[in-house]
Amino acid sequence: MSDTWGTLTVPAQPGDAARGYDAPAISGVDVSAEVPSLDLSTAGSLFEAEALATMTDTKLTHRYRRYATWCGGLAIAIACLALVGWLTGTTVFTSISLEWAAMKVNTAIGLIAAGCSLCLNVGHTGDRALTRQLSRFCAIFIIVLASATLIEYVLDIDLGIDQILIDEQSDTVGTIHPGRMAPLTVMSFEDCGLALLAMTSERSGWQTLSATLALLLTVASGLAVLGYLFGASEFYTVSGRFSAVAANTSIAFMCLGIGIQFANLPAGPLHGLASGHLGGVMLRRMLPVAIVLPIAIVWTRLIAQSAGLFDSNGFGGAAVASVMVMSFAGFLVWYAGMLDRLDHAQRRGEEQIKRLNAALHSRVVALEAANREFQGFSYSMSHVLRAPLRAIHGYADIVVGELGEKLDSEGRRLIGVIQSSTVEMSELLDGILAFLRLGWQPMAIIPVDMNEHVRQAIRLLESKTAGRAIQFNIGNLPGAQADPSMVRRIWLNLLDNAIKFTSCRDEATIEVGAQKDGDKTIYFVKDNGAGFEMQYVAKLFGVFQRLHDATQFPGTGIGLAIVNRIVTRHGGRVWAESEHDQGATFYFSLPSMEKTYG
Repeated sequence: MSDTWGTLTVPAQPGDAARGYDAPAISGVDVSAEVPSLDLSTAGSLFEAEALATMTDTKLTHRYRRYATWCGGLAIAIACLALVGWLTGTTVFTSISLEWAAMKVNTAIGLIAAGCSLCLNVGHTGDRALTRQLSRFCAIFIIVLASATLIEYVLDIDLGIDQILIDEQSDTVGTIHPGRMAPLTVMSFEDCGLALLAMTSERSGWQTLSATLALLLTVASGLAVLGYLFGASEFYTVSGRFSAVAANTSIAFMCLGIGIQFANLPAGPLHGLASGHLGGVMLRRMLPVAIVLPIAIVWTRLIAQSAGLFDSNGFGGAAVASVMVMSFAGFLVWYAGMLDRLDHAQRRGEEQIKRLNAALHSRVVALEAANREFQGFSYSMSHVLRAPLRAIHGYADIVVGELGEKLDSEGRRLIGVIQSSTVEMSELLDGILAFLRLGWQPMAIIPVDMNEHVRQAIRLLESKTAGRAIQFNIGNLPGAQADPSMVRRIWLNLLDNAIKFTSCRDEATIEVGAQKDGDKTIYFVKDNGAGFEMQYVAKLFGVFQRLHDATQFPGTGIGLAIVNRIVTRHGGRVWAESEHDQGATFYFSLPSMEKTYG
């Protein structure tokens, strides 16, 4: 370990030079490295950057995509009811009212295809590539159907697609060409088909185009629905020269337009609906009110006037204006109070964060000071304890050199015990200081070639494997994200441990392998050595914890503790499995990396 930790020179003892004694230096520890300080000055900017990067709430996005599926299903249901109405003669299913235009059969088929395209595109089950292809096919079918009908209108021809399944009477309400979908329906299908086709692309630009087309579809179909509510036929027909778009058709198109926008919220004009910030909250609360409230007030006014509650248009207009003013004013007052409460809660949260940051900063400063004191203590311990050891070891050598012939066998044995004890104590100090230094040593996390580190460790341990029959079985190890110098120590300690505890075998086998476990990789070192009882496994990774006699398997009892500390600092864990006299397997996990070294 001297090549890693350096050497520490201690002043010579008085009288050493006179005896011609030059004691060897005992390996020490370099404690010159300081603990890196923690800079909190950029915390605010980092927080702002993270907030900008997370403007869209993922949960809200998933929720709106689920709503998009419901919208597609509702459009399919409306179209299926119209088909049932044509087959059974139930007018309420085809046109809602006897005075309104009916949904055409080919319109219902196109709406079913559009709903299926939307549901397939939004759904996450099954083969994603297959569902996307089916969704694209349905969208193309809609465009082809609408284009064929548009050709019929432009060239004034009949392609024979209007009454394929069911013949419609020429005197049907709102119908000029029996069985042929209205021009507004044709344009809506073209818009819807293009929006669905663009939605099948993964590119954000196409998704933005899809959402924009869907917004136009929603507005156009919404105007047609308003035309039916308020009796304004100009909103759902073209000058009386062409068939009128049916009310249930407009509702189905409105569902499809809303669903496509919900499916493309992060990239569409209404992306604010999926925001988790105050702007998103305000939009989700106020948009439904801004749409529904005026419509409800004006429609109520028309119903009241038609019921004879008042005759004057002036009174009706004034009543509508009064109700709208009071409604919007009351809503804004309520909403302003809610925003104030949210702002107050946000300010309290920011103040709490500031207090927590201040407390964290003070603890970091205290921790840095404690680490500096600890480093100073380790440096002092290295000096204070090593100097007497060197002196004891040196003087024991002098005694053997100068008085060796006068010592009996017991005296020479005692001197040998003294020398071996000082060497053992020096090794213990090396282990302790190495273990302590791991607590403040900075880490450089980079991709690590584990195969190369294992090969290097085996080469460094050749002095311990010389003359022994040891078979190493090394698998192909995936790389890891870790500190290279610390990884080197993991393999050195675990392989040294396996070599040591297989010394009782005439033919030793040491296996090294790995397996993926999510975002981590589990590595293991397996041997056929002495093993241990699993009831004592909790003691393995503690400092100075030994499960075997030191005379049979010498060591300091710190190696596995060092392995445990290194792996823990990397966010992994260490464990072991064994049976007495059946060998042992040591596992540790580290963060994985994509590239695997060969």
